[in-house]
Amino acid sequence: MIRTVLCLMFSAVFLGVASPVFAYPGAAVSTGTNPVRSAAGVQDFDLGFSKSAVIAAPADQDLILTDIVLGYVLENDDARFSARIDLLGSDGIVYGVYAFQSGRLYQATSHATNFAGQTGVRIPAGVSVSIAWTFGYQSHSNWVYNGTYTLSGYLANP
Repeated sequence: MIRTVLCLMFSAVFLGVASPVFAYPGAAVSTGTNPVRSAAGVQDFDLGFSKSAVIAAPADQDLILTDIVLGYVLENDDARFSARIDLLGSDGIVYGVYAFQSGRLYQATSHATNFAGQTGVRIPAGVSVSIAWTFGYQSHSNWVYNGTYTLSGYLANP
């Protein structure tokens, strides 16, 4: 009887320690078939401030954006600006709002030119995401500025 109780206790402890279960955002909890998606590019503001459908969720799966990197390139050392960047869904929903402000880049106190963040933004099945920049202040003409973006994530069942 004591052996049976000890055996059951040992089995319960061993099974509990030997088989932990973890869940985390990433491809490991996705659909499993080529689940990772990414998009990258440059927005030439001389051509407009919106970049349409940079990444999209397929019709039958959600897209979970796990990493967002936004940046800018200035063609002039003393160009300054402040801007808001929106991730706009084709369904009319704003999925992310970010802000940038540049100072005089040739000074020692210049700001970083990239924003990088880990997220968990869910884009519903069938929705594409566009990037739109709205400038609050611009010291130079549009041709001086370019926006950059990298969006990545994985597919998941809705």
